[in-house]
Amino acid sequence: MNKKIIVFVLTIILTIAGSFYLKSKTVSTTFEEQYQKFKTVQFNDAYCNFGPSRVNDFDIYHDVQNIDELVRKSQIIARIHFVERQQKYSTFYSKVKVVQLFKGKLSSEDIVIYEPMSIRSDILSIEVVHKPMDDSCDYIVFLQQAIPDDNQHFNLVNSALGMIPMKSQFNVKRLKTKLYDEQVKIARTEFEKYDFFDIQYHFSKDEVTVNMDGYSVIDDIEVYEKTKQLLFDCYSQILKEYGDMEGKIVFEDS
Repeated sequence: MNKKIIVFVLTIILTIAGSFYLKSKTVSTTFEEQYQKFKTVQFNDAYCNFGPSRVNDFDIYHDVQNIDELVRKSQIIARIHFVERQQKYSTFYSKVKVVQLFKGKLSSEDIVIYEPMSIRSDILSIEVVHKPMDDSCDYIVFLQQAIPDDNQHFNLVNSALGMIPMKSQFNVKRLKTKLYDEQVKIARTEFEKYDFFDIQYHFSKDEVTVNMDGYSVIDDIEVYEKTKQLLFDCYSQILKEYGDMEGKIVFEDS
């Protein structure tokens, strides 16, 4: 019996010692370190966030015709500052601090915003047309309640207009896809230079599939184009209204 006890105790000691050894040889890799290591960024079907045939993954977003409608559909409008992020539920789980609240009620100044972006294998995958938030500036955000329904987790109301960086100069890169191509890849170094990506898709009405309701990707792209233009037209207006500052749009072609 004593031998069994001795063997048991030795096993525990060796296990603990082994754990400390492995821990000493392991380099801690945070999500941010993983995020920063990617050399390529891929934009995936950005137009799928818009229009009447919007796919299920993006049916949380709302199409808006004007800024008044954006404000009306927002449960929360706030000025926020990015704190940190993880990846949860195949999307960026971004923790932010509320600097100023313009609409709605919050139980805490610390909230979470789900950004429609993800890290997939060896590439940074973007399902919208702007960069993930960072701590270089504050943002004006237009939000709706997400899951869990606890007044702390939120989705953007609109994926193009829901998150406005407070910058005096809003840099837009124009990117063109090939015919029927739904993806665009750019180098990470290029990605970091801009705030928004004006991706121009090319489809032929004669070649696309129409769904049961009579809509196709062409209809989604039309809404997507109108929404981008609304952002470009109203960027400075939003900054004046909620940030007491002015901003201008600067475009650069591919």
